[in-house]
Amino acid sequence: MRQLRVSTYDALLKEFITAASVHEARLDRLDHDLIAVLQEDGRASYRVGIALRGPAEPVHRYLVATSAVDLAADAHGAYDAIATIVGSTTGGVLAVIEQLRSLPEVGSLKTWAHLDIIKEDYTRTLGRIVRP
Repeated sequence: MRQLRVSTYDALLKEFITAASVHEARLDRLDHDLIAVLQEDGRASYRVGIALRGPAEPVHRYLVATSAVDLAADAHGAYDAIATIVGSTTGGVLAVIEQLRSLPEVGSLKTWAHLDIIKEDYTRTLGRIVRP
């Protein structure tokens, strides 16, 4: 190992699992099958570590308002904020990253893609979907 950079979440600003409101829903077999497939093989995503040079609030507002941001967290350590950006094309993801980079409060960005995720588990929030 040449370098270890550590950041911890202080507060989640946005996550793709959290809804603005909660409504009762009944899931049928097709819903369960789709969720099970997505839990095994979801979308590719890019992570962004953000170092600020100004107030955090404008950057937080951008991250929360942008639909391509699945998760955003206030952080301590190597980055002031960490986000997961997703999109159907690399160009679309890069456009969001460049918009973020252009904010005057952003000092620097580091981006990376996870080529192989060892563990990323949201079942505590969603519950494990088991096919009947």
